[in-house]
Parts: sequence; structure tokens; C-alpha cells
Amino acid sequence: MMQREANVKLKEVIFSLCKLVAGLGVEAVPSPETFRRGKFNRRDGTADLWKLLYSLLKPLHPDCPCVSNKADLALQVDFVKSVLLHYGYGVQELYQLPADGSEGSRELLLALSWLFHKINLLEQLLYKTRLSLGDETTLSLGGTPLVEDSPGLSAVREGGGGGARYLEWLQGQLRFHWRALHAAQEEKAALLYKIHTYTKGCHSDPSISHLSVAETRLIKGPRQQSRMLMLLESEITLLESYLEWKRLEPLYWRWMESVLDAKLADDSQEVLNADTVAMASGVKRKDKDSCQRNQSMKREVDQLSKELLELKWGLQREASTKRASWCKRVEHKEQDIPLNPEEFGAIALKLHDRVGQKLSALRCNNVKPATNTTYRLLLQETTKQKTLPVHSGETEASQVIKELKGRESDLLSELIKLRSDCKDEMLEMMARVDGIIFIPPLKR
Repeated sequence: MMQREANVKLKEVIFSLCKLVAGLGVEAVPSPETFRRGKFNRRDGTADLWKLLYSLLKPLHPDCPCVSNKADLALQVDFVKSVLLHYGYGVQELYQLPADGSEGSRELLLALSWLFHKINLLEQLLYKTRLSLGDETTLSLGGTPLVEDSPGLSAVREGGGGGARYLEWLQGQLRFHWRALHAAQEEKAALLYKIHTYTKGCHSDPSISHLSVAETRLIKGPRQQSRMLMLLESEITLLESYLEWKRLEPLYWRWMESVLDAKLADDSQEVLNADTVAMASGVKRKDKDSCQRNQSMKREVDQLSKELLELKWGLQREASTKRASWCKRVEHKEQDIPLNPEEFGAIALKLHDRVGQKLSALRCNNVKPATNTTYRLLLQETTKQKTLPVHSGETEASQVIKELKGRESDLLSELIKLRSDCKDEMLEMMARVDGIIFIPPLKR
């Protein structure tokens, strides 16, 4: 009786999860029976779980080069493995699964649950599918790193003037598109300002006081109200499904503990069977998969050690060459420096401390992770008597511009000071203090 009640509750939990996933717009939603068979590592539902993971992760990484519109299971498997590796999923058994979807349903079930807990996968998809009636913008703080494998860099590394001309052409194209984008954003901002100004005082919320573009369209075209009503009803249904899932989520995690226990039991049983066979035959035999994994890991470690050793030798050769050239330059410059050794050492140590402090300040204060935050655009007027408050999750454009300009001025001032302090002659003086040789950073 207790087992039957547990099975009924488990079906309810899995059905709630499938209902929520289907409401999020996921195409390949398996049946609840597929999840139950995944616990016992059945092969018939493995392909469905691969497709489910692909459909869940694709909206979060639409620009990934691994994304493919083809219904090829092998490509979907490669995409899922690359995304899981990107998020730090470290179970080696999953990456060894075949690309044809023939086995590994339990590993896929564990990986799916890990995504639910690690990156809040369902909440991210819920945020992406939400209905917004306000005018929003995304404020991106942080830069994009330079791609090492770009064709321009490769052409420059190969040498010749073609690479430089190609980079100049790319820079011109970038400047042209940047100006076009800036003009389009200015035009969009002007139109939004007109809408916010003309509809001022029409909103029921006094903190907003104006209508957005979507709300203006609803007033201008009453036929769109029925469609908007349908969208709101579907979003309410989706939120109700999410609340139902949150109510049953503890039961799901309790069931996942049993899935993990089943995996550990199967692994221990395989080890026990291997030991039994070895004792019966009188020959010590290792597990074939374990041996293959160990050999692969050993080859990777050997390759990594070889590369590290080559890098060490290359750095030593480069450092010795730079040290010799700097010593020669310092010997020539010492003849023109009318300082005694005590004054020379004091100046060099003082300069060394100042440069180190400025570099550490630059790293700590100006290196920030890139973040994308969504803000709602509101028309707020500031008077002498009263300033409208900035609500939670909102900010003023003037504050953002002021912050960015402040960071830019700080970077420029620090760069100017650093350049003035790091002159060649003073660096050469610092290189001879207490036998310390200054080596400039190597060019990559």
C-alpha cells in the first residue's frame, strides 16, 4: 500500500515537471514513464532525454556554434556535452556516452537534475518566456575578450601587409556599423521619449505615470487586446504550473536520491562481479573500461606535462635573452647616472613600490565581471523641491553615464600616471637593485 502511494506521488511529481517544461515552450518533452525508466538505466528512453536536454539548453545559448537546426541526434549530443562542460559538470561517465543515444539514461537524468540545482535552469527559462509590457533595455557592463582564432590575428601572425590591411578594413567596418547602431539607438530613444511625454499622466501607477510602447499599441489597436489577454492567461497558467512544481519539488529530490543510490549500487555490483570472476579464474583482471579511462587519463597527463615542460624551457630562454639585453642597456646607462649606490637603491625601491600599488589598484578596482542587467525605461523628472525615488531593480540613465564616465576618467588618469612612472631609465635602474633583474612581460 505504501509503495503504491509512493508511485502515485512520483507520477504526480514527474507529470508536474513535464507540464511545466511543456509550458516553457520546450519542443521535445518526454513522457513521465521515460523518467521512471531512466532510474533503472533503460535504453529505450535515452534519445528522448538527450533531446530534452538539447531543447532546454538551446534557448540559453542560441549563439553557440554547436547549435544546429538539424534533427541530428549526434549534433544535439555534442551540444549538450559542450554546454555541460561549460557549466562545470564533472561526471566523466556522461562524456563517454555514445552519440547515437543508445545508453546512459540514468546519467542524463542526473545531469538534468544537476542543471536544475546548479544554474536554476527552469527559473532562467521562465524569465526568458515572461511577458513584459514595459519598455526595457539591457545594460551590459564589461568587455568582450579578443578572440584568439580570428582570421585577422592569424593573418598578422603569418606576417606580411595583407593581415594589417585586413585589420584596417575590419576596423573601418566596425566603425561604420557602430555609427549606424548609435544613430538607430538615438532615433529609438527620441521616439520613446515622445511616447513617454505624450502619454504622461495616463498610467494608473503614479511611479510610472506614462504608457509604454506595448500599452500604446493596445490603446491604438483594440483588436490586439484579445491576443494580449490570451498571452496573459497562458502566463498565469505557466506560473501556476511553476508553483505546483515548487510544491512537489522536495519529493522530486527525494526520488533523485534513490536514483543516485541505484547508480552507486550498480557500480558496486559491477566491481563485486569483477572481483568474483578474478577469484574464480585465479587471475587478477582489471575492468576494461577502467583500464581505458586510466590509460586515456595517463596519456592526457603525459601530454600536459610535456607541454608544461616545453613552456618552461621557452620561458627560460626568453627570460635569459631579455635579461641579457637589459643588462647591456643598464651598463650603458649607468655611465650617465651621477648617483651613488644608496640613492640609486632608494629611488628604485620607491618606484617599485609605487608601480606595484598602482597595478594592484587597477586590477582590484577596474576589473569587473561582465553583467547583463535588464532595466525598465521610465520618464522621470527632477525638480528642486522633490526628486522621484529610484525603485528596486531600476536606475537612472544619468547615474549610469556618470558611473561609466567616472570609471573611464579613473582608468585614463591611472594609465597616465603609470606611464610617467614607468620610464625606461627608471625601470633599468630598478633592475639592478639588490641583484633583482626586471623582466618586462612577454608578448603573446
